[in-house]
Amino acid sequence: MNIVRHRAFVTSTLAIISLLAALTFRPNCAAQSDPEIWLAASGKVDITPEAPMWMAGYAARTKPAEGTLTPLFAKVLVLQDTDTGKPAVLITLDLVGIDRELAREISAALMEAFKIDRDRIAICTSHTHSGPALWRNLAPLHYLLMDDEHKEHIRAYTGSLAPRIVALAKSVHASMHPVRLSWGNGSADFAVNRRENSENSVPGKRRDGTIAGPAQHDVPVLAVHDLDGKLQTIVFGYACHSTVLDQYQWCGDYPGFAQQTLETNHPGAVAMFWAGCGADQNPIPRRSVELAKHYGARLATAVDKVLLTTALQPLDSVLHTRFEEIPLNYANIPTKEQLQADTNSDNRYTAARATLLLEQLDRDGALPPTYPFPVGRWSLGTGSSVDFVFLGGETVIDYAIRLKKELHGSRTWVASYSNDVMAYIPSERVLAEGGYEGGAATVYYGLPAPWASGLEEKIIAAATALPLTNKATKLPIEHKIRIAPDGRSFVKNGAPFRIWGVNYDHNEHASIDGVTGSQLIEEYWHDDWQQVVDDFAEIRALGANVVRVHLQFGEFMSTATEPNQKNLERLSDLLELAKSNGLYLDLTGLACYRKADVPDWYNTLNESARWQAQAAFWRAIARICAGHPAVFCYDLMNEPILDGGEGDDWLPGEPLGGYHFVQRITRDNAGRKGESIAKAWIDTLVSAIRQYDTDTLATVGVIPWATVFPGAKPLFHDPDASKALDFVSVHFYPKTGEIDKALTALKVYDTRKPVVIEEMFPLACSTDDLLDFVDRSANDCGTDGWISFYWGKTAAELRADPNGGISAAIKADWFERFAEEAKNKRTE
Repeated sequence: MNIVRHRAFVTSTLAIISLLAALTFRPNCAAQSDPEIWLAASGKVDITPEAPMWMAGYAARTKPAEGTLTPLFAKVLVLQDTDTGKPAVLITLDLVGIDRELAREISAALMEAFKIDRDRIAICTSHTHSGPALWRNLAPLHYLLMDDEHKEHIRAYTGSLAPRIVALAKSVHASMHPVRLSWGNGSADFAVNRRENSENSVPGKRRDGTIAGPAQHDVPVLAVHDLDGKLQTIVFGYACHSTVLDQYQWCGDYPGFAQQTLETNHPGAVAMFWAGCGADQNPIPRRSVELAKHYGARLATAVDKVLLTTALQPLDSVLHTRFEEIPLNYANIPTKEQLQADTNSDNRYTAARATLLLEQLDRDGALPPTYPFPVGRWSLGTGSSVDFVFLGGETVIDYAIRLKKELHGSRTWVASYSNDVMAYIPSERVLAEGGYEGGAATVYYGLPAPWASGLEEKIIAAATALPLTNKATKLPIEHKIRIAPDGRSFVKNGAPFRIWGVNYDHNEHASIDGVTGSQLIEEYWHDDWQQVVDDFAEIRALGANVVRVHLQFGEFMSTATEPNQKNLERLSDLLELAKSNGLYLDLTGLACYRKADVPDWYNTLNESARWQAQAAFWRAIARICAGHPAVFCYDLMNEPILDGGEGDDWLPGEPLGGYHFVQRITRDNAGRKGESIAKAWIDTLVSAIRQYDTDTLATVGVIPWATVFPGAKPLFHDPDASKALDFVSVHFYPKTGEIDKALTALKVYDTRKPVVIEEMFPLACSTDDLLDFVDRSANDCGTDGWISFYWGKTAAELRADPNGGISAAIKADWFERFAEEAKNKRTE
């Protein structure tokens, strides 16, 4: 809050999860001297359904599966490079696809287990049409049309997947050992562009050499050998639909037979298949087990030709990774009236989708205009490295062809059906042509509309962006501030570190609309960056080591899912500015500053949609900040509260001096306990951050209601609600004669975690009183950090201002005393 325009509130509590040390491996001397030594292991688990379940992929089936032709598997390869010392997890599944929620569940568990970021996890599917229907994948085609008994089978099976996959990954991780990685490329030519060639015409066209349309026949192969040369893992891919079979038996289709053959040919090895950009490619002719086995054998032969007869290229033990979700726009969003009309459609899939979307509309208040499309990229090795691109959805072959041209040709492997299979993903060419892949198939996935033009360039830009260089290898991440082993204080490089900082919420030199000092940093940092540079130098000269910066939601989010890239780039500059000054940033989400600046679309969102928009905000911030040593913490929101009184406005009460600093996180408790609401909100936002950043501390700066209501307990820092938080942040403005009262209130926030007074100023007391509060809060309450304010004018400037008055004198006196205290005992 801007304390020059004070308000009648002050702050609340937190909870900490101790950060577990990442598992590291100390190889033997030979391994240490060999740049090609990795750690790796692989394994598999049978995921063939046991209950009588419906199968996925075809609308024409009329009954559940009746047996098993080949088992279905989940397989995991865990790699660890010596460059970063962090594991990366590749998962392949014999499934038609997975949805975003399942991918997030699996990823969150692996991120927590291995202390890794989301970009070091890739989940690929084979897209077999002889696997089980899942709960949220292709729901209008399958799940929504089932009776209750079969719906329960689908939900139960889907719910069992994440725990089994995570357990497998943990087991594999525990068995990692030194290995060598190498790669090569084979070829198989049974994929045919199904948009350009009818099934009946293909045998004749093959004879005549007239097969039409784009295709891509590469068979990329990644081989993992132990140090004795024994083959342990084979990872391979091919861009073609897994649609040879359409019967009623579980089967991995041709990829299942290929994996089975390779594992027979190489006893003890695990063969893992990922589907390429085969959305418009079919194995033709098809429809028989004989053909599925035939194509599987051809694919296995292509892989073995690489493994057995080709000089494989070794890969240095370096892995750079990237993952992001980019917003893809829908062409149009149906109205509620249109959806209600569609519920009466003769097409049962259209009716099922309409029912699904109406439920979403009622729950969230609006249908989102975009979808968060996942793009991942792993770059393995140096020099002749391999770029492994992971795209969501059913992506057409144009993407593989283009990415190979724009990246590194045969060293570019493009997996589709990865991390989230939400719809077909046409290129601009296919989108313009229309047809099934161009938009007609959207109904079966439950999306509200086909994609808008422009998606291809967004996807290519994300896929070709430089992979994250695992910033830990480029920046001194060991200098980050962490929680001490005692859980009650902060350390840096293992030494005690006390927070002594300032809020930098505005600058009294800068002006906007003719009003000096009335804007946040992001409102002048583009036009007057030099002012920010000067201010940070002055802040460091004061002896501060932390700067709290408020990031206003409306300035960083263009839509509920799309961040403002211009401001994110400037935030990157701020990180470097802080680092160059030896300062750390407390990045605080500010829900609102001026009510008029709150986006209209944000005001219309209901609770669930607002939380997801806030999560998108923090994902965008964390993606920029992950690994950077200059970030002290993420403060989820400045002074959040619950329902806050009467009215439907998200902003409670009257503005203070025309500005809002407090915001509700719900407008209706709906019978829920406050602690459960706080926990759900905190978990939502921290989980979003942890997708990119598992190292930086998280907190919430709160009003200490115990100063207002004797006996009040922490809400956001309730021990159960705040388990995802690392320390407590509270905002105190002690009053003359009431220092003891403030200290009594502060003790309420002792949750056996570090405590930071995140806002303080001699606003209602003298400088001596405030310093007495600081000293006693350290001695009596164990407080380990204090953050005051700085607004861009030094003590000398304030004293020289003829119009400054008593306000300037108070500030000047405080800044001088603040600097003295910094020299004496406040900094590291």
